[in-house]
Amino acid sequence: AQPASSVLAPVNVISRDEIDRLQAQTVTDVVKTLPGVEVVSNGGRGQLSSLRVRGGTSSQTLVLVDGVRSASLTAGMTELNNLPLNQVERIEYIRGARATIYGSDAIGGVINIITRPDQGTNQHKFNLGAGSHKQRQAAFSSASQVGDAGQIKVAGGFDDETGYNVHPIVGVNDGDKHGHRGYNAMLDYQQALASNWDLFGTTRWFRNIAQYDRSSAASAWGPAFHQRNETWTENQSYQLGSRYHDERYLSELRGAFSKQDAYDYPDTSGRDQSADRLYTRQYTLNWVNSVKLDESWTLGGGADWQRDMLDDSSRSSGVAFPSDADERDNTGLYALAQFDNQVWQAELSGRSDDNEQFGRHNTWQTGAGWCFVEDYRLSARYGTGFRAPSFNDLYYPGSGNPDLKPEESKSHELMLDGQTAGVEWRLTGYRNDFEQMIQWAPDSQGMWTPQNVGKARIEGVELEGEFDTGWLSHRVSAEYKDPKDKVTDKQLQL
Repeated sequence: AQPASSVLAPVNVISRDEIDRLQAQTVTDVVKTLPGVEVVSNGGRGQLSSLRVRGGTSSQTLVLVDGVRSASLTAGMTELNNLPLNQVERIEYIRGARATIYGSDAIGGVINIITRPDQGTNQHKFNLGAGSHKQRQAAFSSASQVGDAGQIKVAGGFDDETGYNVHPIVGVNDGDKHGHRGYNAMLDYQQALASNWDLFGTTRWFRNIAQYDRSSAASAWGPAFHQRNETWTENQSYQLGSRYHDERYLSELRGAFSKQDAYDYPDTSGRDQSADRLYTRQYTLNWVNSVKLDESWTLGGGADWQRDMLDDSSRSSGVAFPSDADERDNTGLYALAQFDNQVWQAELSGRSDDNEQFGRHNTWQTGAGWCFVEDYRLSARYGTGFRAPSFNDLYYPGSGNPDLKPEESKSHELMLDGQTAGVEWRLTGYRNDFEQMIQWAPDSQGMWTPQNVGKARIEGVELEGEFDTGWLSHRVSAEYKDPKDKVTDKQLQL
């Protein structure tokens, strides 16, 4: 935790009140209002959506839930449509390379979805809704104090709709509808053991069932065929931690476990007959420390460990994954130094990740800021990042490539921000260079597999502002970006 003004990077925070004012239905609805974010959805609620920050891929943006990674171990991306919005307290978003703090995937930016309420919160909400496509929904969230030192939150809900035909093919899938059913629940508890020491624990659960289309019109490749598929996903997560803090020192130790069971099958059969089933498990342990040396200098550092596991009963089209795909461990160590005397700001950080699949990977970052006039600041940053190959990239039956190396990035950023006539504004220019991008390409035998073949450069400019006019609050942003494939010297296909 630190003031946003002390961070040498573009930061946005969306509170629960703002979420309610947006009348958003999903986490995706909220996130797509953030500057620099593009969300591409293949239909309505429950359909696949991809998140891109500053022109990068979905796997190059790290999504956290209460500080813990939420990306699919197999696909390497987070499906935002599956995350229940009624559990969310606020969303924090920081752009630019942050690999020195968070490790893999933090290239375009980091989105932290926070479900834990602040101590002392007393708030109770219940929502009912109905809409077109036979949509029905109900959700509640209740946070209250327990005695003098406890804080509890309980939330739950469901959402059901028949949907519509997201991929109509005349004469093939006439009358099809692709709907969604979702259920969720959570329990969070915090207990202060002393004025500067507390414990916290959270359990979350959600289940999503959605239909999508796999039909095809007649073509040179074959006759037309009709197929409506269904996905069934259940996610459970548990977190337990302790935090100590005083005026100078903060230390937090947090452990988490999550499991996800996912099935994909034609709706003419059922989940038990599914030939595509994935059972993943993830264990994480994080230790974060920060010490304020004086009014200007702060040092931080920590360690984190993560174990990703793919159960050996997982199948793709009925085929088992290779034995090498069972599990992988990653251990990261990082350190951070920050300087802030109100006029000058600076930071330097570094991290080393040791992964048993691709070895050691080191990243670093530096930045400086100058408040040349009160309320106006000029800053610059440079950082490196990487993205580890996903289990699908490495081991997908019949097409995985176990020899893949991580994607690498170099990020440059220049920012001018300030406050003028009640308008908080920010102008940011950036350039991101990518190497060893993982793309599909033929191998030496002519088989198409993921390969480290791509190079790209994405340059862009972002302008954003926030201001109030009476009882209206406004957030406006504009962005220009030029993504270029450095191999072909043509525009990168995003």
